[in-house]
Amino acid sequence: MLFFMYSQFPREEKMEKNIAELQTRLQFLESLYRARSEDILKIKNKIFKNNISYTITKMNSTKDKFTPEIVMMLKNMTGMKASKGVQTKALSTMENSFIYKLLPHLMEDPNSLRPSYHLRSNRQHSEIVIGIPTVKRDKESYLIVTLTHLIDELNEKDKKDTLILILIGETDLEYVLSVAKQIETE
Repeated sequence: MLFFMYSQFPREEKMEKNIAELQTRLQFLESLYRARSEDILKIKNKIFKNNISYTITKMNSTKDKFTPEIVMMLKNMTGMKASKGVQTKALSTMENSFIYKLLPHLMEDPNSLRPSYHLRSNRQHSEIVIGIPTVKRDKESYLIVTLTHLIDELNEKDKKDTLILILIGETDLEYVLSVAKQIETE
């Protein structure tokens, strides 16, 4: 009986060693797969940048991806700066492969790292940059109150030297447009 148990032990050891080797190889192959997927995404982005038919420069080319409510909202915002934020032109995607390692599901959509709304001021230089993140809230948004208090407390020199970035973490473009309109009007 002892002889039988002794013969089983080396098999289990060998099996465990084989499993460990297979897991290591699988991890290596997965990393190669991710690297090739990132390469493919980079090539797609280069093609996307060079292909004028994909470039979003006119409202006519973006109407297809907007709901009728958003199109109506944009028509009502004609002449406002906030309406120009949907024309993201050829904004380049973030080219940081580390993001794909953390969030590999983003590789499925080439536009996942390109904002659907981006409005930029003409300011070229600033001494102070303040970032304000916000999300859609069910009851009340504190963004306008925060901006009002922040701007009111800045002296004139700081107002000229400060750039305020607002990140709206929301996929609902209608909400983003309403916030942009509210910021511009207030």
